[in-house]
Amino acid sequence: MSYKPAPGIVLVSPIESSSSLIIKKNNNALILKGKVLAMGREFTTLASAVLKPEWYCKVGDTVLFLTYNEKNDQFEEDKKTYYVVQFQDIRAVEDK
Repeated sequence: MSYKPAPGIVLVSPIESSSSLIIKKNNNALILKGKVLAMGREFTTLASAVLKPEWYCKVGDTVLFLTYNEKNDQFEEDKKTYYVVQFQDIRAVEDK
């Protein structure tokens, strides 16, 4: 599998364990744990703010990320699940 995410997007592989699901919010948003596989380039928002990937994480990092609709933010390939996540939905990076 080889993908280059669009600007402002991170490709994440979830870490499967019983503790992967960290929080379930009332609005059906979930915070999951995963490993960053690829990152898009910087992204400029409608408000002209520039979001740079290095501000959030780097390839290989273990992160906590927010997904609003698990079915729309994920895809499967070769029996593995992947998430397409916006930069600003990275909530934390695990210290090494």
